[in-house]
Amino acid sequence: MATELEQVIRGIEKLTPSEQRQVRDALDDLLRPPDEPTALQQRLMEAGLLRHIGNARQRAEHIRSFEPVELGGEPVSRQIVRERR
Repeated sequence: MATELEQVIRGIEKLTPSEQRQVRDALDDLLRPPDEPTALQQRLMEAGLLRHIGNARQRAEHIRSFEPVELGGEPVSRQIVRERR
């Protein structure tokens, strides 16, 4: 029986080159220390356009756990069209 890692590697080998690059980028993001700024972030900090750099893993988890709120009533777009007539 193959280990989980071997199964993952075989699965990655079946991906297209573009998908393999996406996997590599995702792994790079996971393995980068959270406080290590990217070159772009560093330049923005030096230019005074950023005050701090947030933790990308926490931000990604927050986005994944997002659940939209269900609202009743007429859609806003329909209401805007009606009011403009």
